[in-house]
Amino acid sequence: MTFLPRAAAQRFGLTLQAVDYGGEAQQDTAGATGTATVEYEAVEAGQWWRVERIVARMPSAPTKLVGVYVTSGGTISDIYLRDSTPLPSGYDAIAEYPNPITVRSGEQLVVQATGGNPGDVLTVHAQWAVVVPASGTG
Repeated sequence: MTFLPRAAAQRFGLTLQAVDYGGEAQQDTAGATGTATVEYEAVEAGQWWRVERIVARMPSAPTKLVGVYVTSGGTISDIYLRDSTPLPSGYDAIAEYPNPITVRSGEQLVVQATGGNPGDVLTVHAQWAVVVPASGTG
């Protein structure tokens, strides 16, 4: 008997199928501490997002730090951190993810900039593939 190799997704029972592509721009204004937070809506039941690109902009004199989080309920903590980068004044932070950030059903994508000036506006645009488990469980 001959055994043919099978993909890991088939062997372990989970295949994701893209059903749509989404993207959305959001903004938040930094408060007294110079922190601005953009929270995307929770991913619908039965779907996942595979975040492929994030662009962040926050004009300000100081260098800021932008963090990307995947949370349940919008909680910001290091345990939920998926990416971070410094954002020098006058530049955009652009992240392309060849291995996308996965946001599962009920979870949220949150982008936070710290170190800005009060009143600075954080603008974030994220792009993602909407996927559903095609086999197995998710």
